[in-house]
Amino acid sequence: MTNVVDIYKALAVRINYPIEPTHRCIQKIIGYLNLLISLSNTPQYIVEVLLEGDPGKRYTTKRSDRVAYLSDGSPAIMNPGGTINTHDDKAFVIRTGLFMDLQTGDIKNFVTDQTDVLSDDYYLQPILTSLYLVLSGVSPSEAVMYINDACTRSTAKVHTQQINLNNIKRRL
Repeated sequence: MTNVVDIYKALAVRINYPIEPTHRCIQKIIGYLNLLISLSNTPQYIVEVLLEGDPGKRYTTKRSDRVAYLSDGSPAIMNPGGTINTHDDKAFVIRTGLFMDLQTGDIKNFVTDQTDVLSDDYYLQPILTSLYLVLSGVSPSEAVMYINDACTRSTAKVHTQQINLNNIKRRL
């Protein structure tokens, strides 16, 4: 898990900043990160989570995770009690956002602390490239294109199985 300090240290040697971050330098990087996050598209990536509970009444341990798909690719239908009617012990959650809080695991819209971590290390290189360009004098709206390109090529896959015609109900 890459946090803001790791991003700063990877960037510091390229932009001639001190390797051990000072308060002013780390706050400047956090400010530029927030600027780039506000200009970026929302990334979506799929995370596999473990389901707990009895078969037929599964649930997730984190309240912030909303199960989107089961392991066979079918959508997860929630029961009124917050459980999922499945026998699988794994499911998939679609998360959005570049950074998340280390303690709670909640997605953050803006970086507030140097302990905030990247939601996926897939976005590390595009963020480093965008930060380097912003600090080199390129406009943030142009520098954010690397992050936007990474957001469109995330780990989400297209569901290409055929439609089960038995589940389709037609109106006459």
